[in-house]
Amino acid sequence: MNERRENVSQRENTTLGHQQRDEFAWDFMVGTFDWQLYTICIEIAAQALLIAITIAVARKCLMRGLSRTAEHAFYCILGFFLAPGEALLSKHSWLLVRLIGLHTLDLMHIALGLLGFYSGCIGLLPKSRWYGHKPCICITHSLTKHGFCGLLGLFLTAGCLLSGLALLGVRNVSLNLSHRLFGLSGFFCSICSQWFAYNSGFARREWREQHIKLLKLGTLAIILTVAHYELWCLARDIVQLMPKETFEIFHRD
Repeated sequence: MNERRENVSQRENTTLGHQQRDEFAWDFMVGTFDWQLYTICIEIAAQALLIAITIAVARKCLMRGLSRTAEHAFYCILGFFLAPGEALLSKHSWLLVRLIGLHTLDLMHIALGLLGFYSGCIGLLPKSRWYGHKPCICITHSLTKHGFCGLLGLFLTAGCLLSGLALLGVRNVSLNLSHRLFGLSGFFCSICSQWFAYNSGFARREWREQHIKLLKLGTLAIILTVAHYELWCLARDIVQLMPKETFEIFHRD
């Protein structure tokens, strides 16, 4: 038995050229932890969640004939949920960069931002109309968590658009940082508004409790999958704006 083991070890040494390997890794494991593959998986998951939730909400609104709350929910899910999410994803899309190029991708990013803001403003109109002798419900609606987060997201998105248009003529790290802050903050507020919308009477009438929990879980996952790369870029911009003396402190003995 010992002789067989010695023969096997000798064969292994001859095939390996008398080189001993302390570690071994499968080829597929090397690709699994690759950063590019990680971003591709995250982008696919984000796209699937964005489209699935948008279709679920828009389908219910279309079935109700886009009347009052259904009209409000339809345009807001397109303007404050789908469009900004796609704008954030398209800016760093691994596939679109190879298909259409960076310049066309920037134009697509701008178009999604403008269309999202326009659609979101249309979605606010049903909540600012007068229905017979009833007063305007815009004030009462904006006092709720859903309405307050939605209005805050609208104002932050407007700041993101203005700073983005300024970036077309001026390239500045501080301006780019403000653009990212406005965009991410507006997107987070819009997601929070969508989260609170699942507790409204419209959502309770249209979906079961289990479906609402799934929608909330998917909305929470969208925050992590859509904004993860922008958060890395935001941290990079902050580091670039920090003075050099800050880093020299850590290099002192």
